[in-house]
Amino acid sequence: MQTSWTLRYENQPEVQEDLVSDLSLSLDLSPLTVRLLLGRGCSTARDIEEYLNPRIEHLADPFLVPGIPSAVQLVRKHLTLQSPIAIHGDYDVDGITASAVLTRVFRRLGADSHVFLPHRIHDGYGLTRAGLEFAKKKGAKLLITVDCGITAFDIIEEARAAGMDVIVTDHHQISPRGLPSASAIIHPLIDPSGEAFKELSAVGLAFKLACALIGDEARELLDLVSLGTVADVAPLAGENRIFVKYGLEKCREGRNLGIKALAEAAKLRGRWSAMHLGFNIGPRINASGRLDSPDIALALLTSQHEKEARSLAAILEAENKRRQRIEREAVKQAVEKVEREFNFSRDRVIVVWDERWHPGVIGIMASRLVDKFYRPAIVISLDENKLGRGSARSIRHFNIFNALNDVSGCLMEHGGHEQAAGFKIKADQLEAFREAINQNAVLELDAEHLVKSYEVEAELKLSELTRKFVEELDRFEPFGAGNPKPVFLTRRLLVKGKPSTLGTGQHGQAAGGGLVGQARAVGTGHLKFWVSDGETTFEALWFNARPFDWGHESFIDIVYTPDSRTWDGQTFPVLAIKDIKFS
Repeated sequence: MQTSWTLRYENQPEVQEDLVSDLSLSLDLSPLTVRLLLGRGCSTARDIEEYLNPRIEHLADPFLVPGIPSAVQLVRKHLTLQSPIAIHGDYDVDGITASAVLTRVFRRLGADSHVFLPHRIHDGYGLTRAGLEFAKKKGAKLLITVDCGITAFDIIEEARAAGMDVIVTDHHQISPRGLPSASAIIHPLIDPSGEAFKELSAVGLAFKLACALIGDEARELLDLVSLGTVADVAPLAGENRIFVKYGLEKCREGRNLGIKALAEAAKLRGRWSAMHLGFNIGPRINASGRLDSPDIALALLTSQHEKEARSLAAILEAENKRRQRIEREAVKQAVEKVEREFNFSRDRVIVVWDERWHPGVIGIMASRLVDKFYRPAIVISLDENKLGRGSARSIRHFNIFNALNDVSGCLMEHGGHEQAAGFKIKADQLEAFREAINQNAVLELDAEHLVKSYEVEAELKLSELTRKFVEELDRFEPFGAGNPKPVFLTRRLLVKGKPSTLGTGQHGQAAGGGLVGQARAVGTGHLKFWVSDGETTFEALWFNARPFDWGHESFIDIVYTPDSRTWDGQTFPVLAIKDIKFS
């Protein structure tokens, strides 16, 4: 795979050195840290202070979110009437955590509330007919959706005709048809005043509703909010950044028995980060909804008993391991299919389908194909009735939701975001769909868009990676979408030892030219070595290393993020390699 490196700020005006100096002195930060903060959108000492120290007091009044004032009135009316309330969530982490937030709020308010989470295979995505029947069976007079409903025109009309008030809480793209006939709609983009909340995930919107209903008591639910926000890859800026910072603190305290039990099952120890939510906790919550019913995950996150929580966490742990086995085999099959069938010189979007693939893992499969081939990828699972469920993941410069809109004549239904979407399709439309979406992509994607690009924040010397600087970078956390770990470039380094084979566990022979020591594989596709500029030396780890010709006896340039690892009670700096090229 070809890669390119770009300096993020090379086309921006030069930073004024006197401003850097003044801010560095007043805030006791290194000048390099100040430059990075200015590049991330901070322009004053106050901006920097708010970025480095996000405070819960900075959260906006929840009643400013479009739809919340009218939604609160409806909820209070039904609480007074003691009406049964139905909550319709979704089967992913965002939908499950949002449902858990409202469940715990209504439990606190003494409401008669019931939750329906759709089964991925039996019910499908979004506000479902099964969910409506569930609400009717429970005698609900108020139906609240979370993470779905914004395009469910027909089912919402049926609910209203059945005598229900309907509150839609959603953050997905609004249909070109407009808005459904709900009693109230909580969605940032239904009014220009909601611009400040447009990046909130469904659990973020549920939390804002919770704040409007029970005030500051809702802050006890920030562990759930942080989990759903990170798992939904919401940008960690603005309020999302505050949610995750304070939510992580509550996760570490073990306030939510379900999250605590999952952390124990995942053997999480020490200091948690947003990465642990996204890569350790989130997949375990997702596991039940991917392969079976998501109800176990909801029961876990709302559990009030430690023994029950541990038992449910053990079930999810087993489900996650089963999901990993299914995923590995399916990804292998999909990669082989792409390498055998895909025309890389003609087509832009990978579209593959198969009857063998479980619909619960096709989203992960699409992400794996994007990572490997750096193309938009669509994976479709076909059932025995020749009905396909598709999941799409994209790259920068290509809005996959808009692309699906443009070829919607091939689809039964679809929904999603710019970078991730889902749909249903009949088998006899697959070839037409593949051709149509690739014709669309040819107009949107040039050859340079299909080269994986690493955005670099600064070019450094190894000597600039001081302990003070690395500690200051830690204050940029929580890292994630919208607030990535800073990526740096350092040129003309010597490698201490070169590997002959990646990921085999074999040791490479040391090369000449002044190189010393040996690099070694540390797991399949992972590599550990050392780099030096002649004066300063750092350990480097390259996870999921791409093929690289180590035979050249030459200097290398590296793109990396500074990190650290603890061994025997001591913390050591390490460079997490993103990419390598010869100087």
